[in-house]
Amino acid sequence: MKTHSKGRLFLAAILLGAAVAISIHFNARTPGKHQAAAPVSVAALEPLRIENSAPLTNNAIRPALLQLLDSATPARKRIDLAMACDRDLNNDELMALLAEISSPPAAEVDAGWHSQYLHEICVQLHHHAPIRAKYARVLAGISTDKGRAQVEREYAVQHLREVWRRAVDDDTLRQSVVAHFKKLVENTPDLAGPALLSLHFLGNDPAKQWNGSGATIANSEIEPLVSKLLKQNRDKESTGAVMAALRVAGERALPGPLQSTRQVAADTSVTAIVRMAAVSIIARSGNDSAAFLQSIDHGDPLVDQAIRLSLKKTR
Repeated sequence: MKTHSKGRLFLAAILLGAAVAISIHFNARTPGKHQAAAPVSVAALEPLRIENSAPLTNNAIRPALLQLLDSATPARKRIDLAMACDRDLNNDELMALLAEISSPPAAEVDAGWHSQYLHEICVQLHHHAPIRAKYARVLAGISTDKGRAQVEREYAVQHLREVWRRAVDDDTLRQSVVAHFKKLVENTPDLAGPALLSLHFLGNDPAKQWNGSGATIANSEIEPLVSKLLKQNRDKESTGAVMAALRVAGERALPGPLQSTRQVAADTSVTAIVRMAAVSIIARSGNDSAAFLQSIDHGDPLVDQAIRLSLKKTR
């Protein structure tokens, strides 16, 4: 039983960082150092859906791309073609790809395959600066389309972060992306976690341990969003958002959300994994953390184990 509990504790630590796992798929090159973004003063991205009016016999579209867009092409072949796209795509071809990702898949299409297909096309579209602003709006449309699979919407959020990274000479677009992320955190519960983490990691590598120093989005901007998520209903549906908020609060050592973090740790109605993550953050906060952790009703053997391990580290 002890081994099992330690395994669950380890799982909690993994889950605290797992919400950004999708982002490791990106294989784009880093375009160089950026300047910190100015405070957001522009509107969020306006979602855009592009209809493909060009027939697949269009002479302006090369044969390999026509094959990629043809639903009769074997599924694996279409992904291979997307990964091997040429970099010299013309405007008609780029519009065809934007229209392709704009359209939700038919009901009979395998959701897992389509998510990968969409992702591979998105990777290619990042290389084309002339359509970047329009591409960002298409991604915004995907992220807000509740008829889409959740993983596709999360991919769209991750790709918007890549749009921001590449838009080194377009501060207006960068501010619009930031505003869109904030809007998702505030108004879209099922994407609040990925959007918050995207704000947290703008300009930084999400695969590396990081304490928020030199962040593009300052603590003063992100702290109210973190506090709001931690104060919202902590049911199973909001677990991902709360875990993301706990991660950001812990990595940035935000003082404001500490009280809400304590409330999460003490709330026996909250999932054990979430409470264990909160306990870990409280233990690292110093102050009177040991006294607080000793005072709460663990209500669960896993939380009790997390508290005892954390207390050992505070001594």
